Amino acid sequence: MPGFWVGMLLIAVFSVELGWFPSYGAVAITADGAAGWLEVAQRLVLPVVTLTLASLGSIFLLARASMTSVLDEPFIRLARCTGVGEARIAMRHALRTALLPVYTHLTLAVGTLVSGAVVVETVFAYPGIGRLIYEAVIARDYPLLQGAFLVVTVGVVAANALADATYPLLDPRVRRCAAASDRTPAPEAAR
Repeated sequence: MPGFWVGMLLIAVFSVELGWFPSYGAVAITADGAAGWLEVAQRLVLPVVTLTLASLGSIFLLARASMTSVLDEPFIRLARCTGVGEARIAMRHALRTALLPVYTHLTLAVGTLVSGAVVVETVFAYPGIGRLIYEAVIARDYPLLQGAFLVVTVGVVAANALADATYPLLDPRVRRCAAASDRTPAPEAAR
């Protein structure tokens, strides 16, 4: 479901019909006391739920496809042949391997979240870099667009670096490859 449609649906139900949340805008984070923080949280709920619901379907589809492909692997068949229970196979063997593409997708989605929030911030009139990009496009402010795209690019590169740095913590095969490459001797200089 597209983010703008989910956002408008949430506004119609939870802001207009039920009146639980404000439908637009934000307040400064420097608000004093618990009442100020509650106001900040109330104005943040609908945009966060919109971003989450809009991207949840692709994550579930990726997780399902990854789990289905892992369950056909030879090491899973070997575990079944040795008598390991299906629950243990699913949780200990298959899920751990199947979560690797999902983790990669999530870390890369964090980097692109800034650019994907343009539509959601516009629907909720929420001030952020997405809304700033929208207003810069309308005003044809090219230097501001270049700066905003630079921030988005840095976010994507930082998310990629985070994924690369933390991937060995999840996948022991990557740790073994890195350790093996550290042990290989350097080639001798030509004489």
